[in-house]
Amino acid sequence: MKNIFISLVLYWTTCPGIAFADEAGDRAAVDDMVQAFFGAMAERDADAIKSLLTNDGIFYGYREGPDGLVVMTPTHESYANSLAEPGPDLIERLWDPTVLLHDRMDAL
Repeated sequence: MKNIFISLVLYWTTCPGIAFADEAGDRAAVDDMVQAFFGAMAERDADAIKSLLTNDGIFYGYREGPDGLVVMTPTHESYANSLAEPGPDLIERLWDPTVLLHDRMDAL
């Protein structure tokens, strides 16, 4: 039994790329999704944004207004629809993003 344990430890410590191959792919998929979202936002493409979001989700954000902090909670649908209207340029950029992966979050 001791030999099997040592063999497994040596295998995983000498072949780390095998253990984390799926994790690297998952990180790349998250990065691709964020870039697709930012691209659709910059193009003000409501249909593309809708294809990336859930129907029943809500965004939470804030901005400084003349009277202080303004909290915004648009639904995904209302945000996507607002992109179809004329408005300011919406440009988001990422430099060297860090993607953290966690277990699935289940609904309560």
